[in-house]
Parts: sequence; structure tokens; C-alpha cells
Amino acid sequence: MDKRFLIVGCPRCKTVQVVDGRSKTRSCASCGKRFEIEGLAVLGRGKDAREARELVAVVKAGLAGRD
Repeated sequence: MDKRFLIVGCPRCKTVQVVDGRSKTRSCASCGKRFEIEGLAVLGRGKDAREARELVAVVKAGLAGRD
């Protein structure tokens, strides 16, 4: 199975979140901005929603460690 769940950051507020790779756009869960998924940096990929949520936690922890 292809890893279709992508981990990306919102272009406006930089909130890290899961998006379905089959979608073209997404509304940010934090700031509400609608953005196109294509062209965004992919921070990770998950084969299912559960794996993707776990990856979001890892990415957020890594980002917090850099601050």
C-alpha cells in the first residue's frame, strides 16, 4: 500500500498536520486558511491515519527541540 497520508506544515501558521495525499486542497485545523497541497514540503508520509498522527507527534517534538 502506498503511503498516502502526508505530513505538511500550513503555509500561513506553520502548524504541522496530516493531509490526505489524494486531496488537492486542505483547510488548516489551526488558522482556517485553505491551501493547495501540491508544492508543499512533505515532512513525512504514513500508510494510514494512525501512522501519520504518530509521525506528526515526532515532527512536532523535533521542531520543539530546535527552539
